[in-house]
Amino acid sequence: MNRRMTVIIALSILVVAVLIGVVFKSMKEPPAKRPKGDTRLVIPVRQVTNTDISVNVPVVGKLISTHKIEIYTEVGGVMNHSKKAFLTGERYKKGELLFSINSDEAKQSLKAKKSAFMNLLSGVIPDIKFDYPESYNEWLSYLNSIDVNKKLPKLPEAKNSREKLFFSGKNVYTTYYEIEGLEIRMAKYNIYSHFNGTLTQALIEEGTLVRAGQKVGELVKDSDYELEATISIQERLYVKVGDSVKLFSKDSGKEYIGKVVRINASIEKATQKVLVYVGVKSRDLIEGMFLSAVINSSQKLNGVEIERKSLQEGGKVFTVVDNKVKIQKVQVLYQRANSVIISGLEDGTDICLKTNDLYADREVRISRK
Repeated sequence: MNRRMTVIIALSILVVAVLIGVVFKSMKEPPAKRPKGDTRLVIPVRQVTNTDISVNVPVVGKLISTHKIEIYTEVGGVMNHSKKAFLTGERYKKGELLFSINSDEAKQSLKAKKSAFMNLLSGVIPDIKFDYPESYNEWLSYLNSIDVNKKLPKLPEAKNSREKLFFSGKNVYTTYYEIEGLEIRMAKYNIYSHFNGTLTQALIEEGTLVRAGQKVGELVKDSDYELEATISIQERLYVKVGDSVKLFSKDSGKEYIGKVVRINASIEKATQKVLVYVGVKSRDLIEGMFLSAVINSSQKLNGVEIERKSLQEGGKVFTVVDNKVKIQKVQVLYQRANSVIISGLEDGTDICLKTNDLYADREVRISRK
């Protein structure tokens, strides 16, 4: 009996608690309904302003010397000792002796030839005195002026054709020109620098027996270089001879100023590129260095520059008109590495900077940059 009463009392307490909870719950105010927000996609845009844009063409190339000569000997013999050793890396001034070849034998042969010429004239002088007395003193003075250790003086001019034939028959002219040829050849035993430069290759040394026609080294002119680079066919339309160029060395961190000096008229078959040459002067530069450069074209394009990712396939861009996305066709004027220059959009047009999830006539909100 007591147990039944306990159960009844417990159930009663539970029922009362539930009823109290229901009453308190019904007394609470219902939560306010939130107004539905603007769910349109927010798109960053940029207003178009068409301007004249400079076309800067980036290139990378290797430096080559504008004056690089391979040195060959025209005569043979043993290389003489010189004050400055003929070694790679040696610098020479214009007109400075690079090296010389022993010419003792050639000198003696030349002296013998001049002596023989003097003997020839000595035998002719008496005939001149009787046959051409008006020329006698002139030729006698010429004979006396000859020094076997000096350059042969210029021959006197013949007074007439008869006199000219006389000297020709006596082999005077033939012997004279043979000696002149030997004197010219004599000068080839000494090799001089044609410009201020550096020896980049030396293939002989003191005491070496040199053969005629043998390559003995290479000389490169200091400070005058050309950057050989390639540009695309499209870039070729905007690059002209005379355009200024800014060059940069990643290794030294230095900048240089040059200009376009030549543009090849043909296209390289393998790369379909056009060779362009940029002239630059600096003693800091070395042949074979790689430099990056930007060619500042003198031509300008009227349009607007946008990121490449904003340009869609088929030369189209997304714009926003009255909060709706539109697709507009544009003309691509020039393409850079990360951007393009386009035309065909009116000033004030809002062009989309973000293109993900866009399609024609989608309603959006804009955020101007």
